[in-house]
Amino acid sequence: MLYYFDNAASTKVFKEAAQAALKVMTCYFANASSIHGFGLKSEKILNSCRDVIAKCLKCSSDEVIFTSGATESINLAIIGAAKKEKKRKKIITSSVEHSSTKNCLKHLKEKGYFVCEVAARNGRFFAEDFLKLVDDDCFLVSVMHVNNENGLILPVEEIAKKVKQKNSNVLVHVDAAQSFLKLPINLENIDCLSFSGHKFNAPKGVGCLIKKTNVKISPIFFGGGQEFGLRPGTQATALIAALDVAINKNLEHMENNSGHYLKLKDVLIDRLKNNSNISYNFNECCAAYIVNVSVRGIRSQVLLQFLEKEGFIVSSGAACSKNKKNVVLQNLGYSEDVANSAIRISFSKENDEKSVCLLAENILLAEKTLIKKTNPKN
Repeated sequence: MLYYFDNAASTKVFKEAAQAALKVMTCYFANASSIHGFGLKSEKILNSCRDVIAKCLKCSSDEVIFTSGATESINLAIIGAAKKEKKRKKIITSSVEHSSTKNCLKHLKEKGYFVCEVAARNGRFFAEDFLKLVDDDCFLVSVMHVNNENGLILPVEEIAKKVKQKNSNVLVHVDAAQSFLKLPINLENIDCLSFSGHKFNAPKGVGCLIKKTNVKISPIFFGGGQEFGLRPGTQATALIAALDVAINKNLEHMENNSGHYLKLKDVLIDRLKNNSNISYNFNECCAAYIVNVSVRGIRSQVLLQFLEKEGFIVSSGAACSKNKKNVVLQNLGYSEDVANSAIRISFSKENDEKSVCLLAENILLAEKTLIKKTNPKN
């Protein structure tokens, strides 16, 4: 039996979404940019998904740009904004961003841009810490909505509102890879937003950048005029059809899912709470669907392998950061020892209370077994 608890890394594709993709690949496979009737049918598939996303986020359909996923969307937003900007050189971000943002900013830093990282205070972020760094040289604030390591919810709406009040010419980009269709978000003061389909039961290889029509960014690679001239290349119509289905199915159950995740988190904590070797690497500002815990004395990789042998799939953090130290947890104020023993448990609607109880039992078994082996005197 396999119990999958690594949904922050990727989710199982809905059967209906996979069927939609197959139908398009075999029946409506024409290029959506072709002007013949067959091509227009493909274009309708794109427009249907644009409309669904626009309705969901209360934006305009022509503000929806299809990409290969959040990494590309983040690159397009950040580097595209930098390419368009002629004078200002300052960018503000948080100290716990995903590597797709961090490495974008590292690239720009090497090009002469000035990147300011806001640090966490007591495991949280505060809008005023971003605001005090905004000045006339700042052109971009890029910040994640939900942290992928421990589920910390950053106050992106408040950050965006206060930044715009201080300097309306600053562009605000939000990485919503871990929050889209899980938490509500108001785009009123947000200029760009990125997400990936594979985080909510669509296939890998498709995502979006939402860009307000009044916001000007430059393309980062070149070709045809697809996606309003910002993302050239033939659109992945089949993947977009699957994205459409996945979004609609998630919207149907979004409110129920929130309660489900909270219940699973409560069950897990209740089963683990009496063990003094287990620490909880989250606070009241964290989303319920990502739970980060450490078993002190057991390194993450060792615990992960123990659990996998018992059929439980968890992670030690972001999939793109494997074999690297967990600096994100340390940046959130947790010790190096805690970070080195941390595992991330991330829920989906397919997880149930019984499987969470079994997971907790096996974490406790690992603590009893592995620490005893490491410390035979105990």
